Amino acid sequence: MSEIPAPSAEQQQRAKWDLLLLDIEMRSEQLRQIQVYEPWRLWFMRLGAAAALLAAGGVVGGLLVRLGQHI
Repeated sequence: MSEIPAPSAEQQQRAKWDLLLLDIEMRSEQLRQIQVYEPWRLWFMRLGAAAALLAAGGVVGGLLVRLGQHI
């Protein structure tokens, strides 16, 4: 079997740069997605919190009405 030659110093350096550029590209895409989708996510979280508060208020109100009937 023939041996595979070891990569040259230039090939190793090029591979390192390729990995660095790939990492920069991936982080740029992640940042873009955060900028696009994060505002929507925050609005949905706020809507969910508001719905939970309304539901809790309804439960408390119902309990108060029920307690008022027993007085």
